[in-house]
Amino acid sequence: MCLRRGIRGQSIDCPRGSRNTPGGVQTADPFSNDALVFTRDLVLQREVEVEVESMDKAGNFIGWLHIEGVNLSVALVESALSKVHFTAERSSYYKTLVTAEEPCRERKEKLTLRTFASPPKAHKVRP
Repeated sequence: MCLRRGIRGQSIDCPRGSRNTPGGVQTADPFSNDALVFTRDLVLQREVEVEVESMDKAGNFIGWLHIEGVNLSVALVESALSKVHFTAERSSYYKTLVTAEEPCRERKEKLTLRTFASPPKAHKVRP
């Protein structure tokens, strides 16, 4: 199966990688490469189940990705590569996500220390 549009994890706040924007290159969030490698290792060349809950303005699916019974959002939170977003309270996986995040908070691992108060700044690229 090939998705022509992206899928965004429901109810988690995961670090974003660097990307080109009209204003220049936006730098990557801390641990974004770790989250990318983790996700690639878990997902690529495997059969996945997509549980779509909605769609955003850009046409990306918002939902859950399951790999051999493992919820990708929960796995990212358990590995301290993602945080539970406040929208998780409306989710059927809320208790699972919070339970997965708690040990990381106690150990003060990776993203549980990070704040998401302001987005990363875009840097202009010289021609």
